[in-house]
Amino acid sequence: MQLFIAGAAPNKGPYNALTMKLSYPSIITGLLFAASLTACTDDNEATPQEEFFVWAKKDGADWQKAGAGAYLKGRNEFSVYSPDTIPLTTSEVVSLRFTLPYGQPLASAQPISAEWMEIIGQDGIINNYQTTDSTGLPSITVTRLDTVQKIVEGRFEATLRRNKHYTKQVQLMRFTEATFRVRYRVYP
Repeated sequence: MQLFIAGAAPNKGPYNALTMKLSYPSIITGLLFAASLTACTDDNEATPQEEFFVWAKKDGADWQKAGAGAYLKGRNEFSVYSPDTIPLTTSEVVSLRFTLPYGQPLASAQPISAEWMEIIGQDGIINNYQTTDSTGLPSITVTRLDTVQKIVEGRFEATLRRNKHYTKQVQLMRFTEATFRVRYRVYP
């Protein structure tokens, strides 16, 4: 295919057919790349979410951590938590414990407790909120249980009270609209 440009001699000068054949695909590729960069922008981009997570509104503010879980087979008890993954720093850890009665629907999870801790390093608890008789047990609904992949998903809400060791006043912490998706390990 020959391309003739008005005012230029065929196959002479900077606009000969070979130059056009080599540069035309480059120009199209460049334009497509530039268009793809501008087409994928969104002013309301969501925050990326971990594959396994614990997410909630903690006292009205978004709160998200990586999630993990455990299943104590002998007690038929699940534990969902946000592990302390960075040693020697201060981190927040939430923990939920519940059972699933055998042969019952997933939604019939029976809560045992909920707790939030602020930890320094891997074992120094510097603040703690937990369920008490006055705050009641958390509301937990299991929406999916995959015993092959060992994944449990669900929703929860909890009102926790600050441990008396840290204050004499009643201070509450609320987790609302909370969800979790964790891979759990099985223990005897």
